[in-house]
Formats: sequence, C-alpha cells, structure tokens
Amino acid sequence: MKEEVVIGLDIGTTTVKALAVTDEGEVTASYAKTISAVYGEGGSCIAEPYQLLEAVVDVLKGIGHFCPTQSIKGLSLSSAMHSGMLLDENFKPLTPLLLWSDSRSKEVAKAMRKSAIGRQFYRQTGMPIHAMSPMIKFIWAKDQYKQAFQHYRYLAGIKSFLMEYLTGYFVVDQACAGATGLRNLYQRQWDKAILAEVDMDIDSLPRLVDSTKVYPLSCPDLPEWESIPVMVGASDGCLATFASYNGQVETSLTVGTSAAVRQMSSRIALDDKGRTFCYELTQGLYVIGAASNNGGNVLQWARKLFNRDFTDLCQLMKKGEIGAHGLSFTPYLLGERSLVMDEMVKGEFLHVSMQHQIEDFMRAIGEGLMMNLARLVALTEEVGEKSDQLVISGGAMRFQPLKQILADLLNRPLIERIQEDSSAYGAAKFFYAYTEGLDKWRKQSACQLSTHPNLEAHESYCRLGKLP
Repeated sequence: MKEEVVIGLDIGTTTVKALAVTDEGEVTASYAKTISAVYGEGGSCIAEPYQLLEAVVDVLKGIGHFCPTQSIKGLSLSSAMHSGMLLDENFKPLTPLLLWSDSRSKEVAKAMRKSAIGRQFYRQTGMPIHAMSPMIKFIWAKDQYKQAFQHYRYLAGIKSFLMEYLTGYFVVDQACAGATGLRNLYQRQWDKAILAEVDMDIDSLPRLVDSTKVYPLSCPDLPEWESIPVMVGASDGCLATFASYNGQVETSLTVGTSAAVRQMSSRIALDDKGRTFCYELTQGLYVIGAASNNGGNVLQWARKLFNRDFTDLCQLMKKGEIGAHGLSFTPYLLGERSLVMDEMVKGEFLHVSMQHQIEDFMRAIGEGLMMNLARLVALTEEVGEKSDQLVISGGAMRFQPLKQILADLLNRPLIERIQEDSSAYGAAKFFYAYTEGLDKWRKQSACQLSTHPNLEAHESYCRLGKLP
C-alpha cells in the first residue's frame, strides 16, 4: 500500500492544481490544469463556472492515478478570493463567475470609498472598499443582470459553489467569506447591517463554518472519491501564508499574476486609511496585509511589448544600471489597490530620452515593480509587526534580477519557499495541522535562504531616493 497523503487542491482563476503531501511534508505527486478567464470591455473579467468544475474533476482524477484513493487521508481546499455569481434554487449558475479583477464596478467603489458608510464597512469587515469586493460587485450587478436578479436564490463564490458540488453542503469558510466584504470581522457572522444596506437576503448566502470543518465527499462525477473527508480550507492567500508559518512573525510576499504581502497575526489589525486587509484563517489566527493588481502580469505585458522571452528580459534587466539612467516606471497597468486605492490610475514611464535603450526600460520595469512591492512590505509591517524574515513565493519571483532588486531596495535577505505551489501546499499542511496537531507542522516551513542584499546597491538606491 502506498504511503498515506493529503491532497491540497488550489482552485485559482487561471489554474487548478493538486499536490499529494505526506505527513512529513514531502510532495509525492502533483497534477494541474489550465483554465481560461475571459476579458472584455470596460474591465470585464469572468469565468465559466462549469469549466471550473470540469477542471476540478479532471485534476482530482489525474492525481488519483498517482495516489490510490485508499491512501488519501483527506482533501483540503484552497480557492481564489473575491469572486461572485448568482445561482437558482438548484445551485445552477444564472450569471458568469465575476472574478476579482473584474473592475466594471469601479464607479460604485469610488463613491463608497468617499462615504462615511464605506469607511464604516471597512472597519466592520477588514475588507478594503474596492471593485474587487463581491459586495461592490453585487451593487453594480443589479442593473447589469436584471433578469438573473429576478430569479436568483443563492449568491456564491468559487469555494461555496465547489463545496456544494463536492459534498452537497452550501457552506463557506471564514477566510473566503471575509473577502466578500459582507462578513463582520468581530461577530464572525454575516453583517446584517451591511446586508440591509445593499438589499441582500442573508438566506441567499452560504452558511459560515470554520476553515477546519470537514465533510464527506459525495459527488456523482467522482464515485471513486466517495466519503473521503473534505476540509473546507481557506482562501489561496491565507493558505499561501500558512505554508511557511512556523509560529513566528514573518512577512510573506507572493507575486503571481498579481501581488500581495501578508503576515499571520493573533490579533485583528486595520489601517486608518482602509488600505490593508484583515481576514480570519481560523478562530484566533488572522492574515493581514496589502495587495497590488500588478505583478507577473506586468512581465507578461513586457514580454509581448518587446517580443522577447523571459530569459532575454531577465538578462536585459540585469544588464541595465541601477536607476536605469534616470528612467522610472510606475507599474499601475491594471489600476491599483492598497497603495493608491484607484481602479482607474494608469502606469507610466517618466524621464524618457533618446539615450535610453531596451535594457534601461527593462531595468526601470523591474525597479518599478519591486519598489511597489517594497512599499507594500512597509505598509503591512506598519499595520502588523516588523519582521526579521521576508519569505517570497510565486512564479514572478523565480527571476533572480527581480529578487536582487528587492533585496537591495529593502537591504534585507530574502527567504524563498522551496515548494512553488504554496496555496495547495498550505491547504495540505492546514489539514494535517488541525487534525494531527499544529506544533509538528510549525517545523515544516519548507523554506531556504535565497538572496542576500548588496550593500553598495542599497546605498546607490539611497542616493537616488528610491527607497520605500
């Protein structure tokens, strides 16, 4: 019989992936499938709900080829935040799934940010007032999906839709619920005052449960998985942070398509200006932090713009001098969250001249991106705690020039997660930690020292005034 494993399943907006993890933290198998978001006019970004379910089934069947179901101790779920759609009484979708990056509700968000009630909602929920918020999307969508609103019975996100499909229970964890802007951070319940303000029926929402709650799997499309324990789990951001958590204060920076800086905390912590988030992972344990719309997507844009592959771009970035000969870049290609809270702000190059070469542009892009992230680190640690450990993860942080620029800007060493799929790994670790004991899993941080700062480079950034 094969060694027992827990399957960590991460349902993102571009990929569904699963890892098989032993109780010693070893990854024995993985399987993934790409899914497609659909971008449209006005900032539209949606997904097809059934494509998501099909991908989940394919991935679970795929990893099942490596792990007989007799060896699977449980399935633990991670999912992307800030999604929303309307369902009928049979849990069938009436609308597409609106993803976090759908910014069509930006005018609603802008108006609410300026209002006293918007500031109050932030203090009650820990969720910034932004177009990514499902609460904001719900207000905007009433005029856009009028027929669906006349017939809908339930409001769901990725996690609750998937839980109903896999187990028959329409439930959602506290972390994903916190990212809707509808959950009271202190009462640990849906906020009745907010629901009344946005004219939403509490009975349309999934039942709130702790992230450690377990249900038996019961899905006709996965008969071989029948009765396997399914832990509700949490959001991808919270579980990516938990992946390296060892009980000590650390600052975690993840750069995938977008970017976020997070800390685990035993207390609720909010920003006076409403720029940071605070979500509950499980009772008494919170994830606080700040986020950016702009991360790896900026590098994808640069790749298309210059018609070069990533290897070439990294070489050009490394070749460019510190400060890029005076050229600077603001990376707000998709608006911005925490630092400026403006869905419509634009990116820009400044001080462009005839002397600038392609390596200067790439150096400016790298420095602009990493300066933005360094400011997110400063904001998160201002609201939370200063940390000696800065842990990096995500596909964009595989590129050494970016890591070196960040280390030099902050004058701090970077610690890198060994396991790239940190949300899926964090989901499996979370299952073990809350079924077998947290103390053992505090030791399973799966990190290694990655990049040392260069003091001379840091001093150059100081002289150029480029510190966060």
